[in-house]
Amino acid sequence: MNDSFALAEAIIEQTSDAVIYADRSGTIARWNRAAESLFGYSANEVIGHSLNPIIPERLRAAHWAGFELAMTSGTTRLQGHATLTRATHRSGRKLYVEMTFALVKTPDGKPLGSVAIARDVTERVERERAAQRGSANGERDQDAALPASHHSIEAEQEKPAMMYRRILVAIDGSRCAQLALDEALKIAQSAAAFVEAVYVVQHAMPLEDLNVGSGEDPPLDETAVRAGREALAGARRRFDALGLHGDTRLIDAYSENVAQALARAAKECEADLVVMGTHGRRGIRRVLVGSVAESFVKIAAVPVLLVRHGADSGQTAGTDLT
Repeated sequence: MNDSFALAEAIIEQTSDAVIYADRSGTIARWNRAAESLFGYSANEVIGHSLNPIIPERLRAAHWAGFELAMTSGTTRLQGHATLTRATHRSGRKLYVEMTFALVKTPDGKPLGSVAIARDVTERVERERAAQRGSANGERDQDAALPASHHSIEAEQEKPAMMYRRILVAIDGSRCAQLALDEALKIAQSAAAFVEAVYVVQHAMPLEDLNVGSGEDPPLDETAVRAGREALAGARRRFDALGLHGDTRLIDAYSENVAQALARAAKECEADLVVMGTHGRRGIRRVLVGSVAESFVKIAAVPVLLVRHGADSGQTAGTDLT
């Protein structure tokens, strides 16, 4: 018995991958030498404490929601599957980490906690992202004169889903945005990717705010804010139902146009794919309404997947992602 325990300890300590075990409350109970090397914290510093120091702040809410769901249900979609996520080194340096998760259970199946086996893939991912940016820039230069409709769903589907690890999807309450969300979730499921759904709202512009010299900021469109919160809540329910890791954001585009706000959001969440809907309007309707999708494609630094839909009469208040 002692020999078996000693062997298990030797294996855990001498493996080149980080091994982290957190109990049901999310408190660290095991932290091997490779984990010390990867994250910069010694075992004495972290055992008995939360996982929060190694989780980027903006991802903590999504992490703990998923953790609690796994502890309550006794299942996790990520069991045994390597998934790419972000982590934080003690120095503050951001890491890309490939993790495999598993629930640790009692003989009668009750969850005791979760074990994660992690390895640093920062260098590999940054190399791939640099290659993707170069490819996207080349394609954008080549296709600058083409309308956004040329960037079609069929063209993007030739790329393997596993290359996408962080997906941003723009929603606006419309049917075409719902189709974009559906497509983003399909890719996320096949790639075990993180999804961030964003909804852009703009300030209302009453006539008095157009007067020269007015020093007051125009208010946000409260109707759009309510619609945005409802749409994002719906996206969150979809994440939870599918067991996906994801987050939602309501973005104020007062100082930017919508395409610029989406580009900023994609950069902040470090997306390597952006999914958005387009109505595919043509002629005078396109000239008058404009195209957020087309504008975004022109400035995007990552691949963009456009999901087409016909004329949409059921759109709620918000930003038209055409």
